[in-house]
Amino acid sequence: MSIVKRVMISLMLMVMILIGGCGTRLSQDVHSTTKGQELQDLETARQQGLITEKEYNKQKKKILKR
Repeated sequence: MSIVKRVMISLMLMVMILIGGCGTRLSQDVHSTTKGQELQDLETARQQGLITEKEYNKQKKKILKR
């Protein structure tokens, strides 16, 4: 194989690799809740009996310290 063909093949491979990566999309979902929403969710869990009063108070303190 001649040097010109090798160079051309190498260039075509590099272009294909570069172009192939252009279609890739990265996405990251960011979900943030406010302290108020966290406290409301915590209160709901307490009211529904999903957590104890002790757990509620512990988590509430954690949220309010942030």
